[in-house]
Amino acid sequence: MVKTQEENLRKDAESYYEKEDRIGQFLAKQRNMAALKHIKGLLIDLGAGDGLLLKSYSGKGIGVDISDYGDTDVLLENFNHLPFDDGYADTVTIVGSLNYFEQPVQVLKEVKRILKDDGQLVITMPNVLIMKVWHKFREPWAHKSGYSYEKIKTMMRLAGLTIEKRQAFLGFLNYVYIIKKAG
Repeated sequence: MVKTQEENLRKDAESYYEKEDRIGQFLAKQRNMAALKHIKGLLIDLGAGDGLLLKSYSGKGIGVDISDYGDTDVLLENFNHLPFDDGYADTVTIVGSLNYFEQPVQVLKEVKRILKDDGQLVITMPNVLIMKVWHKFREPWAHKSGYSYEKIKTMMRLAGLTIEKRQAFLGFLNYVYIIKKAG
């Protein structure tokens, strides 16, 4: 049987989470803290992974992923069709994982659909140049090494979203983006 790219990604990601990875855990914690500052209301966390963002959030949240790492609330085949009503969420987060999605613009269109009119998408994205090296040696299974600011702006425009704020953290190793529905 031939495995699909998505099945291989799941397998590699599962073994990645099983490892004791102090650097990866530190970076994940920093990304979660950067995102947490901007979350409000009902949260949908796409690519929830180990669920630490949801555990740190004091409000109501739902973790969605393609693999169950222990605390996944909603398990999906992919993120292209989200099982939520239009205008359901106040905040959707994609923390350090947009570059793993095979069809990121389709996912972003779904995010727009489930966001309330005054809702927001909060994403973190690592510096694309640094991630090329990171993924070559640490995560060769990653779909993309990341996206440039220009590519992110283009993807948001294609999905009907607009970047309201971009803020560096970890000395420009990562960025947090606050994104709204386009006018």
